[in-house]
Amino acid sequence: MSGPEVGVYGIAIMFAVLFLLRIPADLGGIRLLLWVILPCYIIGGCIMDALAFLLVSLPIFYPIVMEMGYDPIWFGQVMT
Repeated sequence: MSGPEVGVYGIAIMFAVLFLLRIPADLGGIRLLLWVILPCYIIGGCIMDALAFLLVSLPIFYPIVMEMGYDPIWFGQVMT
C-alpha cells in the first residue's frame, strides 16, 4: 500500500473505533466532535478534491452528528 491509502484506512479505522466506543458522545459533545472531524477534513482536503472528500466523508460523519442530536443545517454550515 502507498502512503495515502494507509492514511485513509487509518482514518476509517479510527472513526469506526470512536463510533463503536461512543467516545465523542460520552466525553465532550460538540467540541470534541469538532476537534475530531475538522482535522480529518483538513487532511482529507490536502489529499483529495474538496467536493470528492465531502462526498466520501458525509456518509461517515452525518449519522454520527445526527445521533448526537445536532442540527443538520448547522452541520452543513460548519462543513462548507
